[in-house]
Amino acid sequence: MSLEVNTYYDLEQRIAQAREMTKARIKQQPDNTLWASFLAQINFIDDFLKRNAIPTQEEKDRVVMGIIAARNLEEDDAEYADMIEWVSWGFKHIEELTGNGQQ
Repeated sequence: MSLEVNTYYDLEQRIAQAREMTKARIKQQPDNTLWASFLAQINFIDDFLKRNAIPTQEEKDRVVMGIIAARNLEEDDAEYADMIEWVSWGFKHIEELTGNGQQ
C-alpha cells in the first residue's frame, strides 16, 4: 500500500488510518503521552478537513508529529512513522491537494 498523499482524498484516508493506528497504541500504552499528542494533532488536522478550511502558517507549524515520528519511530515502527509523516506533510501542503480548499 502506498502511503503517499497526492490528493485531498488520500489525506482523508491517511488521517483515518493514522487515527486507528494511534488509538491502538494508546490502548497498548495508555500512559504514553506521545500517542496522546499524536492523536490530538490528527484530530486538529481532521477538523480542518471537516470544515474545508485552509490553515494559517502558524496553525501548520503547530503540527510537529511528522518530525517527531521521523526522529523517534522510524527504526522501530517504520510503517506508523511513515503514516504520521505523510499526514503531517499533507496538512502542511493542503493547498496543493485541494486548490482553494475544495475537493
